[in-house]
Amino acid sequence: MSHIVTLRAMFLLYGVIGLVVWWLYRQPVVSKAVNEPPPTAAALGPSRRIVVRLAALFSVDAFAGGLVVNSLMALWLLQRFGLSLGQAGAFFFWAGLLSAASQLAAPLVARRIGLLNTMVFTHIPANICLVLAALAPNLYVALALLFVRSALSQMDVPTRTAYVMAVVTPAERPAAASFTAMPRSLAAALSPTISGALLAAGFVSLPLVACGVLKIAYDLALWRGMRGEHLPGEEVCVTPACWSERLWSKCSTGNLLRAYLRRACRYPPVDGKHGTHQSQRPPHLPVGARRRRHRGSAPVSARSSTTTGSQPRPRPGSPTTI
Repeated sequence: MSHIVTLRAMFLLYGVIGLVVWWLYRQPVVSKAVNEPPPTAAALGPSRRIVVRLAALFSVDAFAGGLVVNSLMALWLLQRFGLSLGQAGAFFFWAGLLSAASQLAAPLVARRIGLLNTMVFTHIPANICLVLAALAPNLYVALALLFVRSALSQMDVPTRTAYVMAVVTPAERPAAASFTAMPRSLAAALSPTISGALLAAGFVSLPLVACGVLKIAYDLALWRGMRGEHLPGEEVCVTPACWSERLWSKCSTGNLLRAYLRRACRYPPVDGKHGTHQSQRPPHLPVGARRRRHRGSAPVSARSSTTTGSQPRPRPGSPTTI
């Protein structure tokens, strides 16, 4: 009897949390600093082709996600490894914390590599971990892979919404949000029945493998179909030549990657402050330090007493003009 009462209390708490969320959202937050009136909502126009393509791809992602909803994941853990309800609840608690942290980290990652790259290149490793977890030999390996998946799989949620809002005009945003959300809901409602039938038939790990494979296919199709769409104000590398050029620029501007690349690729040492080789640094460095850096080079001549402070010192190995 106490077990049933506890479950009912959980449903009651869920309803109370929903009321709190409604109270927080009862008044929309509008920035008072913007004096321009909001754009009038309009139907899909010039962005219809892109929105339809995104809606179809998002439907595949939602269908795959419905194969491994939390209830079916809990059932898989109970049947495969014999977890208790308390242990499964603890797992979902920590997995939820990792998912929340990944959503907070998604804007930082997107600022570095772009919205599309964040959606694709964080989603693919997460789904690989899901497939490997389905084939894991023991509980510890499976839980570790599922935790890694939780830390990466939700980074595409805020970036997906931001990407849809960025590829359409401001007037089309309400229609684009509705058009991409409705097929996702329909697709996510169909797949749990298939997953439940597979579990009942004895194919315990097949829903997880199918989910991971479909999501990886979705990521690759999204990358192939949308990599040519350049967002305003975002410079994203989509070709190997662009990535190599950006890597070289980081190497020559004194980033932390510069030291690693210099040792790995044997690049000449570059002074990040002055943009010259270390052998050409200004003469304010101590003479002993320069001699230690450039052993085997010509000795550094001492500054003459008649030399003014405005005249540069001769470089090591360069002919001295008289």
